[in-house]
Amino acid sequence: MKEIEIYGVDQKIYFENINGLDVYFLPYPNKKSYFATYFTKYGSINTEFYSPTEKKYIKTPEGIAHFLEHKMFDMEDGEDPFTFFSNSGTGCNASTDYDVTKYYIYGNKEPLKNIDYLLNFVNK
Repeated sequence: MKEIEIYGVDQKIYFENINGLDVYFLPYPNKKSYFATYFTKYGSINTEFYSPTEKKYIKTPEGIAHFLEHKMFDMEDGEDPFTFFSNSGTGCNASTDYDVTKYYIYGNKEPLKNIDYLLNFVNK
């Protein structure tokens, strides 16, 4: 991973692009808890899309990004994310802004298992 110095706070952040996904890691050696967030460049500004099959732009209703954020938590099969994360004492939530939608988790147990689940449920 590429090491990036954060000047003025004696802290380093690490970066790597993995299969098109930008991954940043900011360790805190004296902390036992973690916070992980998954950002996607899709927010309230995105209301029009180009359809290559129809060869035209398609307009969607305002608020579609926020609506889709909530729909991500509606699981058709299996355990919903809130139940999965709470079983390990991990919290989860999401938010939609002007140009991004964020899904995040926080806790102090099983970070790799929870990050793996976060990546898989958002990427479905």
